[in-house]
Amino acid sequence: MNEKKKQPSKRVKRKPDLSKHELRKMMGEFDQVLERRHGALRRKGR
Repeated sequence: MNEKKKQPSKRVKRKPDLSKHELRKMMGEFDQVLERRHGALRRKGR
């Protein structure tokens, strides 16, 4: 599971010129991972 979490961030750093849709999708997945870790804390911050 750790490897899966690390891969997307690596891809984003390598390709900053991703389409907005791709970026949105990645950010969405990233948010889900954060939510799993911190619960509703992330939602409150927004």
